Amino acid sequence: MSARTASAEVAGGAVRVTVTGGGTLRDLELSDAVRGWEPAEIARQVRQCVREAQSSVAEAAVGRVGDHPALALVAERMRDAFAEATPEPEPEPEPTDEEFGIPVVIDEPRGKW
Repeated sequence: MSARTASAEVAGGAVRVTVTGGGTLRDLELSDAVRGWEPAEIARQVRQCVREAQSSVAEAAVGRVGDHPALALVAERMRDAFAEATPEPEPEPEPTDEEFGIPVVIDEPRGKW
């Protein structure tokens, strides 16, 4: 990691990212291991990897500012903006009719239209 970028990898290196010092995605690499994954899983792993790299950027910024109050405030805001990487919860499977394997229709409204 340089002062201007941070990198991270997840899923045993299947997903690798590099972000700029401002936390913007600069590079994304997917190994052949993701070929069998569902698109939603690829997206989840990419988001997790980006958050980990952004967290590294924020921590590096905090370490570089020393005791200067104005710079410490900027670093603290970066840390808040790139909150410590936390894994996303696994998506819950759609409910199914156990006997027939048919998706269950839920008649409840889900929010405003």
